[in-house]
Amino acid sequence: MLFRSREGSHDGELDWTLIEDAAHSGVLALMRDLNQLYRRESALHALDARADGFQWIEAEDRERSIFAFLRLGGDGARPILVAVNMTPVARASYRVGVSRAGFWSELLNTDSAIYGGSNAGNFGGALTHETPSHGEAHALELFLPAFSAIVLRCEGAA
Repeated sequence: MLFRSREGSHDGELDWTLIEDAAHSGVLALMRDLNQLYRRESALHALDARADGFQWIEAEDRERSIFAFLRLGGDGARPILVAVNMTPVARASYRVGVSRAGFWSELLNTDSAIYGGSNAGNFGGALTHETPSHGEAHALELFLPAFSAIVLRCEGAA
């Protein structure tokens, strides 16, 4: 298998000069932002070793290859919703059930232009609707860009 430069080769160190390429610098920025998000949001790590720190919302949408889950931090931590679209087709108005009403701010969108994406998303967040979905009383209607993950945080009271 041929690689551009030494990209992907296990026989040497990383080719750090590739970071000058916009496609590679986007991955570096994403990794930086994911690490900062993980440290900042206790729901992403506080209950890692407990089943009550994780809740599947959507794990059965095989047709559209989408899954969604909540991370819960307990002790007043605001829940974090992660929704992933594994296909090359963007999904508009994708309904995801949530237990808390209110505004959910978009903390991270892997389709952001700073990561090399198309900058499609939810314009900073989404407001719930009183439409039951996934066994929950409320739902978000999200735009899920192609081949992307979005991370949202509930801004409402606990």
